[in-house]
Amino acid sequence: MDKKVFFILLLVLTIGFSACNKENSPIDENPYAGLSQSEIVSLLNESLFKSENAMEVRRISTVRNFYSVSEDSAPTLKNDVALIEFNRNQKKRLSLFRDYDDKIRTFFYDENLTGFFYNSGSETSEPVKSRSTLVAYYWDIPIISKNNGYEEYTWSVEGRVFTGVNIREKDTLTLIIKLNENEQFISLEYTSDYSRDTGVFETFFYENINPKFPEGFDKDDFIISCNKLEHDDNIIDDDKVQLLEMLTYSSDVSSDVANSVKFVKYEYDNQNRFTKILSYDEFEILVATETFNYSENELVKVEYEEKNNSSNIRTTVYDKKGRGITITRKSNQSLVVDINTIELNDEELPIKFESSGEGWSYVLTSQYVEGNLTKQTTNYKERNIELQSYSNTYKYDKKKSPFYHCQTPKWYMFYLFHMLGSKNNYTWEYWNGGETEYKYEYDNAGFPIKRISKISGGKENVVEFTYK
Repeated sequence: MDKKVFFILLLVLTIGFSACNKENSPIDENPYAGLSQSEIVSLLNESLFKSENAMEVRRISTVRNFYSVSEDSAPTLKNDVALIEFNRNQKKRLSLFRDYDDKIRTFFYDENLTGFFYNSGSETSEPVKSRSTLVAYYWDIPIISKNNGYEEYTWSVEGRVFTGVNIREKDTLTLIIKLNENEQFISLEYTSDYSRDTGVFETFFYENINPKFPEGFDKDDFIISCNKLEHDDNIIDDDKVQLLEMLTYSSDVSSDVANSVKFVKYEYDNQNRFTKILSYDEFEILVATETFNYSENELVKVEYEEKNNSSNIRTTVYDKKGRGITITRKSNQSLVVDINTIELNDEELPIKFESSGEGWSYVLTSQYVEGNLTKQTTNYKERNIELQSYSNTYKYDKKKSPFYHCQTPKWYMFYLFHMLGSKNNYTWEYWNGGETEYKYEYDNAGFPIKRISKISGGKENVVEFTYK
């Protein structure tokens, strides 16, 4: 036999034998059998991160619960459904939530650097349709789910199926998670033995995901506009510096304000930054003091003290590095130290606030247009189950806000005051299930001296502004 032919024949036989041997080799049916409880928790956390941040992912979440259609009818088992789709290659995202009657309650749709928000409203409020501009690096921001609560369960594994059991005082929770070969989530089931018919059921898909703007809606209807008020076209451009000296609440809202605060005074340094915020009750008794400390141009610490409770002193330290801020808050009444984070955009405005604890996480994201906070979205989870997801959107006039000339870092102004930190005055607030209209009276320099607000179906509240 020719040598060349012999070696070719030998190679073919070797490959054939190897393939045959591979086909008949035993398959590891339980690849995670040797993992400890802590290793399982780490694996599931990493798998969830990998799943949520896949280039393409569809997540369908069904919340099954009992609902009563009317007071006279017996509760029936119905489903609330959430659909979340990402295609990072296309730069598209859809988050859509349907009520048990299959009507769209809320959706977020992001395409390139434009975000759309819809809320169906209520019996007393109109639907909300808004459009906003996303930050330039929006599609590079990873989704991070902290404190998913997996450590609260005792885990068993069979193949790629993880079953966790959490025995509590009144019921037992069961969490079943299935992974694919890439260690991404395929499905999740969360039930309680208190009612096995109810629970949360999720499925995940990773191919051919094409988020689309929901049918029945027109993008042209989603706009950001300002309320047209009387004399609104007479915009004041006077650069005279006015600093808010005092904010006074009406008697209608004093009981709703912490410590029954009636009015607040603001003190500034020679750079027009806060040095103190003093809160008084209706008897003009000082009830709380906030003292501000700076290092060069950065705010580094705020000390809060309740004057009617001298033992309650809270210190908050802000550690700013680049586009991130770590917030450390501690009180002399508690051994617990709260650590939260803020993420800033290129203009150093806060776009993401995160707070978390044992088994829960809270995330607040913010969007801005021309120096005004236009949208805030809240997400709250327990044991990685989304319990709350809603957005507030805002409209503005074209006049200067009370803190227009305040030089305390803008990230703090929005972190502390939200819409009041904006360049202009908010005139409408659309929130989950309702809306609030705000009307103003202005001084000759174009600053508000009185704000009147009325919640849908509620009474009016009045806030007065005094300047120095």
